[in-house]
Amino acid sequence: MMSFLIGLWGRVRFYVVAAGAAIGIALAAYAKIRADGKRDAELEQERARRRLQEKYDEIDKKPVDVDGAYDRLGRMSDDRGGR
Repeated sequence: MMSFLIGLWGRVRFYVVAAGAAIGIALAAYAKIRADGKRDAELEQERARRRLQEKYDEIDKKPVDVDGAYDRLGRMSDDRGGR
């Protein structure tokens, strides 16, 4: 009876180790995929920041037209029924 239990423990231990290895491989793959996704998101955010900075630079290059800006704001407000 004791040899049966020792043999059974040997087989169970093998499956426990195999399951642990499979879980470890799955976790490593998940971590890599998550890191890749995070890097891609950061790159996309950086591209968006650059595009926005280009727009801001373009606006900064134009001469300041305060009266025109107020007129545009007034028209936008009128379009929304503000005044």
